[in-house]
Amino acid sequence: MKRKTRLPNVVNCSITKNFIQIPNNLLKDPNISFEAKGIYGALLLNENLDDLLKFCKEDRNVIESAINELEVNGYLKSVNHEEK
Repeated sequence: MKRKTRLPNVVNCSITKNFIQIPNNLLKDPNISFEAKGIYGALLLNENLDDLLKFCKEDRNVIESAINELEVNGYLKSVNHEEK
């Protein structure tokens, strides 16, 4: 009988401040790429796409593609603040 491999406890540690929360259903969704999951987390730290691009290795097209992936699957909704 094959045993499940467990991740080291250091990976599962809790942080009490200066953190974000990401829904488990997003992280477990096989329809969402790891790239889009990471970008989702980064979006929670930034007010807009331009701020996000300042510390990302990926270019605007990659980020926009991931955002579209998240929108199509119902995890994000873009809001145009100029329209009221």
